[in-house]
Amino acid sequence: LVNSLKGNVIGVGSIVDRSDGKVNFEVPFKSVVSLYVETYEKEECPLCKEGIPLVKPGSRKF
Repeated sequence: LVNSLKGNVIGVGSIVDRSDGKVNFEVPFKSVVSLYVETYEKEECPLCKEGIPLVKPGSRKF
C-alpha cells in the first residue's frame, strides 16, 4: 500500500514474529520476540481432524 502511494518503506516492526525470522519484507525487520509457530493446511490440522473448534485469542474487539 505504501509503495503504491509513492511512499518509501524504510523498515517493518512487530511485537511478535511468528515466522521465527523466516519472513522477508525486503526492508529491515525488527520484532520484540521471534517464535516458531507450527502451521497446518486445513486438511492436515490435528485439531480439525479431532473436531476441536478453533479459537482466535487476542484483542480484536476494541
